[in-house]
Amino acid sequence: MLVAEWDFEVEKEVAREEAWKQGVEQGILKTARAMQNEGMDVNTIARITGLTVDDVLKL
Repeated sequence: MLVAEWDFEVEKEVAREEAWKQGVEQGILKTARAMQNEGMDVNTIARITGLTVDDVLKL
């Protein structure tokens, strides 16, 4: 028999952490686009942001 206990506070914290991570990811993409718009080298953008070169090229 499996007994699972649902904890509202834990659920809220998990949701908060996921939202924070999504915000960070969006910020990284926005920054990478701005760097690309300024003519920065794709390899430099990838190194600074942690994105792959392919991800930068897809922006």
